[in-house]
Amino acid sequence: MSLALLALAPAAERAPRPQELPAYPADGQVMKVNPPGFRWTPCDQAAAYRLEVRADAALALVSEPQRSTVYPPLRKLKPGRYQWRVVYLDAGKAELGVSATRRFEVPANAPELLMPDVAALARRLAGVRPIQATLSRL
Repeated sequence: MSLALLALAPAAERAPRPQELPAYPADGQVMKVNPPGFRWTPCDQAAAYRLEVRADAALALVSEPQRSTVYPPLRKLKPGRYQWRVVYLDAGKAELGVSATRRFEVPANAPELLMPDVAALARRLAGVRPIQATLSRL
């Protein structure tokens, strides 16, 4: 038997377990804020994930490989219709498989809700110590 035939099947999306939240945005969802946050079910074989958001055929957003199953975009999306999916990656960042593709819409009147860039904030505050207020100083 050829070793090629022994290759593992591609990683596939699984249903959320009882303690897990379902993928968000759900397929067909109209968003109430811009940009939406993204979350997905963990893949047992994946060491990392890459989020891909498309408008028509063009990539509108691609995350860096990450270990978290949550992604808060740092910039808003243009109003319109989008599709998103998650690419499952192994420890070497090779693709293992992909999630289902889900559609969502960002209406023009969706209020902007940007999350802070925590990594950039941490860099800005490196070495800064908060001032300790005591009752005697007040």
